[in-house]
Order: sequence, then structure tokens, then C-alpha cells
Amino acid sequence: MGWAEVVVVALVIVIALLFLLNRAARPMAEANRSTRPAVRPAPDAATAQQIIDLVNQGKKIEAIKLVRERTGWGLAEAEAYVDRLD
Repeated sequence: MGWAEVVVVALVIVIALLFLLNRAARPMAEANRSTRPAVRPAPDAATAQQIIDLVNQGKKIEAIKLVRERTGWGLAEAEAYVDRLD
């Protein structure tokens, strides 16, 4: 095997390693990005009481809507909050 062939094989190996490292690092970066909790304001005392009243009346959907409206939380966050009160 001549020196040109050795260089070509080495380049192929380096490119393959870079490709694999980049591919392995991508899911880790996405996982780090998605696990960062967003800081959102909790409902104030008056809103919390309204939410509790709605839950006690069996109006869970209205309670979730109120949480989302007053806090800016997403559906999953608001539903989890209301479920903890139920």
C-alpha cells in the first residue's frame, strides 16, 4: 500500500469518526434543551382560590382554562397543577 492510499484511508476514518461524534452529540444537545424548566409565575392567592373553587364544583376544564389564562402555562402544566388540587 502506497502513501496515497494510506492518506485516503486515514481521511475516510477521520470523516467517519467526525460524522459519528456529531450524530451522537445531537440527541444530547436536544435532551439538554428540552429538560430545562421554564420559569413561569405561579397563580396569585386570589386566582388560586378561584381555581380551588372551580375544582370543588367539578369544573376541572374551566379551572385549567383559568390557570392557562392567568399564568401563561401550557396545557400540560396547567392540567398537572389542577390535578394536584383534585
